[in-house]
Amino acid sequence: MFRCPAAEAIGSSLERFIPPRYPTAHHHHVREFAQSGKKTMRASERHGTVMALRADGEEFPIEASISTVETGGKMLFTAILRDVTERKRAEDALRESEERFRAAFEDAPIGIALVNFDHKIFRANKALSQILAYTPEELCGLSIDELGLPEEAEESSLPLTQLFTGETSGYQLERIRAFLDPWSDIQGSGWHTASMFMRLFVDRVLAGGATLGSPGIDEIRWPRPVRPGDTLTARVTVLEAAPSRSKPDRGHVRIRYEVANQAGETVMTMVGVSLYRRRPASEQRPEPR
Repeated sequence: MFRCPAAEAIGSSLERFIPPRYPTAHHHHVREFAQSGKKTMRASERHGTVMALRADGEEFPIEASISTVETGGKMLFTAILRDVTERKRAEDALRESEERFRAAFEDAPIGIALVNFDHKIFRANKALSQILAYTPEELCGLSIDELGLPEEAEESSLPLTQLFTGETSGYQLERIRAFLDPWSDIQGSGWHTASMFMRLFVDRVLAGGATLGSPGIDEIRWPRPVRPGDTLTARVTVLEAAPSRSKPDRGHVRIRYEVANQAGETVMTMVGVSLYRRRPASEQRPEPR
């Protein structure tokens, strides 16, 4: 292990077999162990990887089990050492392999799922989550058979079982549902919802008003889908209003629009800026103090 004959090692200082940067720490740990009253200790469990020094100067990792025994009024230490170089190399190689797999799995542009013998998904990557509109946590526990169309369940289950038993090396499911519940039914486009809202807003609010158009929308979101039969209501909130610096006859109004369904669930939010004419200075109300 140390590439040193036993006859040569006997009588040598222990520091000969400790890397030069560790002697002080080694003495401290030995003294601490002696004062603890314990009979045995595994150095690697308490201090992590322990390094030793071969006679030719090569450092290598070891496991060290240390015990104490008193004889003749003196305390003696017994150390059992094991060279774990190959195990550490295997562990490092496994860790690197797992990291490469994790990166390839998570960053893959295609959807990937890991499935157990019960056809249940126990891990899914981000791409599959985005394709199926489910979070990775929601996908875990789903059966892979649920991803196919109902009429294909039996057809897809058999080759998957054969894959697990080694009867086949792979198979392809030709058709797959693009979305799972609750997104698998008919729903309106988000832009369709926005256009319907704007049509009503223009007819009921802007028509005949003092609007001068809009420079654009700051943000728009569709947190829930709109389905056939939904009844929608809208709420408009003025967030801020300010006169134009260059054109005193008009002003900017920042507005938040919210659309909800009959259950009170928000289906669309939008924030935008509109331009409005201002009253002549003689007709403007004094600002509250």
